[in-house]
Amino acid sequence: ARATLFGAVDEGAPIDVSVSAGSDSAGFTEAEIDQASGIDGVTAVVQASYAPISVVGVSMVTADEPISGVIGVSPDDLAQVYRGDAEGLQDGVALVADADENASIELESDAGTTQEFSAQPGGVSGYVILTADDLAELGSTQSGPMLLLRLDDGLSSSQVLDIQAELAELFPSSSLSGSAVMRAMFGQIIDTLLLIVTGL
Repeated sequence: ARATLFGAVDEGAPIDVSVSAGSDSAGFTEAEIDQASGIDGVTAVVQASYAPISVVGVSMVTADEPISGVIGVSPDDLAQVYRGDAEGLQDGVALVADADENASIELESDAGTTQEFSAQPGGVSGYVILTADDLAELGSTQSGPMLLLRLDDGLSSSQVLDIQAELAELFPSSSLSGSAVMRAMFGQIIDTLLLIVTGL
């Protein structure tokens, strides 16, 4: 059951950890990024951005979860942190969960700009992924800075929670999410339930 749950988490969120600052944030400093990169258990840290988005048209896309946001990142940076096939990301292409062959998706930014993209399988649950240039072209009045992190393989839940605590201390005004964060949280819940059951 644990393996099934974790597998579903990884499939829906193939990025271990994301750190999102508010849209009014000045962004992350190089010193902060260096500190995050130096945390024990962190393999890679790349800069990205995020923004709200509306889907105004789709073809051959059957996403189970509504798409409400977009992540903009360079293809080379995404390849460093993405636990999936990131080769499809390029200008004019959106990575979208459950996209079929020859799929397309039309997106509208909060600034009112609309653009159609070829859709390739990928993305993050609730988000599509675009190149940083495409997101900049769409424009947004609520775009915010984001860091994407890949962690070492084989970390325990307690090790991930330690990393999460260090990141929360380093970025107190930012929100953390990602597959590693969710796995650690669910792992704690499962372990607690097992202790309760075995103690009965």
